Amino acid sequence: MNSTDSSPFPQMRYYEEMPNGLFPPYAMLSNPSSYTSEVVNTDSLGFRKEVQLGKEVSVEKLLPIKCEVNLLVGGSTAFGVGASSDESTVSSYLSKMTNEYWLNCGVRGAVSFQEIIHLINHYERFYKIKRIVFLSGINDIYRNLMDSAESSFDKRFQFNQEMLSYFSPKRIAFAFFSSLFKGRSAYDELADLGVAPIDSTNSEFDSVRSIEALKLIYKRNFSLYKSLFLTKSIECYYFLQPFQPLNKQILSSTEERAIRRTESAQSQTDWLAVKGRMVEYHPEITRCMKQYAKESNVSYSDFNGVHFLETESHFVDTVHLSDLGNELVARKIYGSI
Repeated sequence: MNSTDSSPFPQMRYYEEMPNGLFPPYAMLSNPSSYTSEVVNTDSLGFRKEVQLGKEVSVEKLLPIKCEVNLLVGGSTAFGVGASSDESTVSSYLSKMTNEYWLNCGVRGAVSFQEIIHLINHYERFYKIKRIVFLSGINDIYRNLMDSAESSFDKRFQFNQEMLSYFSPKRIAFAFFSSLFKGRSAYDELADLGVAPIDSTNSEFDSVRSIEALKLIYKRNFSLYKSLFLTKSIECYYFLQPFQPLNKQILSSTEERAIRRTESAQSQTDWLAVKGRMVEYHPEITRCMKQYAKESNVSYSDFNGVHFLETESHFVDTVHLSDLGNELVARKIYGSI
């Protein structure tokens, strides 16, 4: 997006200008490491730096080292895309409310299983964990409602990586170069150049198959939460993050401009169809998540239904929150823990 398409939330420019993250083994996605700006900063592992209790802390560096911590785990909403500073994220607000450390373990674009892998990878860094709060779920729902293509793993990366392994390096390089001038995805360019082994973008959507696949993912994830964390007497909470179409039908003028901008940028994709499915199947999805959480002794709450004041700007787009939105979500979490 060029400057004439700038968001009414000035801080969004910093998130849009952030470079791609790393490609670590197993997780296959992380935030950019050691990134610095006026709004968002990360440590060498790619996790967000924040000032809490008068100290700069992150997953990489916690002072004092031998202290009890809380972890906020999730995707870009937990990371704080939309926050005007490192002090305006959900984790920062929770630190102020509880007078405790809340390390930000959010990874932009991650699905739940990737969040778990990052958590396992850095688990031994923490002297003592009091609570783990998952603010997550929308990325899994979105990706599984895009199509009904079969997948032996969570869908976040499988199709794209199979595309890259199918085509020659020369053809891949040409597709990425061409995408810069055409303003479209390099993967769309690759699809035009030949037939990939699995083209999930063109698979016919089957709601029953997609929902069943999503249920299996959540059943596995909640079982992992139980086996990994509850055995160590760590308090574990799961919050399905807020999704604007489910929470706020009447928008503030600022929210309306911001959401119109992002949806205009996605006008050539199937976003509107997928968004409609996310609203339509939400009751069934949250019902099964609540069931799996209960079976795993994990506290579950759905933020879709929380009252967001019409006159205030809580969303910077359909998924990400402003400072006001982050503070509201933090207060709701604080009231539940």
